[in-house]
Amino acid sequence: MKTGQGGRIRVGVIMGGVPKILRDAVTKVCGLNKDIVVEIHESTSATMLGMLNSDKLDIVIGRTSVSQHADNYDYVHLAEENVSIVAGNSNPLARKKELALSDLKDARWLAYPHRSPLNILLKQELERADINTFTSPIETASTFVTITMLSGSDDFVALIPTDVAAFFAAHGAVTILPIRLPSRSQPFGLITRKQDNLSRAAKLLIEAILASRAAPVMQDART
Repeated sequence: MKTGQGGRIRVGVIMGGVPKILRDAVTKVCGLNKDIVVEIHESTSATMLGMLNSDKLDIVIGRTSVSQHADNYDYVHLAEENVSIVAGNSNPLARKKELALSDLKDARWLAYPHRSPLNILLKQELERADINTFTSPIETASTFVTITMLSGSDDFVALIPTDVAAFFAAHGAVTILPIRLPSRSQPFGLITRKQDNLSRAAKLLIEAILASRAAPVMQDART
């Protein structure tokens, strides 16, 4: 990777793209290029594709499947996204050694926004477990809001990417519930506008993101 090329890069990322892929890529680029600034936005794919379309972002790590105009983008697959169910450490469910999804029939959920891929996946899993009532008084795409609300509650649970769950569980912020889900979320990837004239700094970050994708990673034993 070349060094000494400055500039500002505006990147949007879904929650599951932050650990490992974006973290490692940004650390590498900024470590080698002290005059590069990376502006990071976390949101849903739909929101960030809108920002990409209006030239408010240069790069998105997310899903084109949410768009009716996926052909407008260049897309490179990055990863399949495993998901886990987490709870705050004070939640009685966090002390259980064995659980099934049906045990969460009375739980209150912190969910992704309506019609987002992880919201749809959660509802599909609940229907498969014959849970027809779904209580979700809070919807957010924010990692910080999700973890903060979970850590301060004894009854909320959330479905989040396993890489994110493992990071916060390792730091004692949440507990991963021992529930295996048959489904995995849709894949996500690197998205840019077709025929976009990207800056040299953006191209450096793309190079680093693709290198992070190719690097071997340790798999969580619960996935």
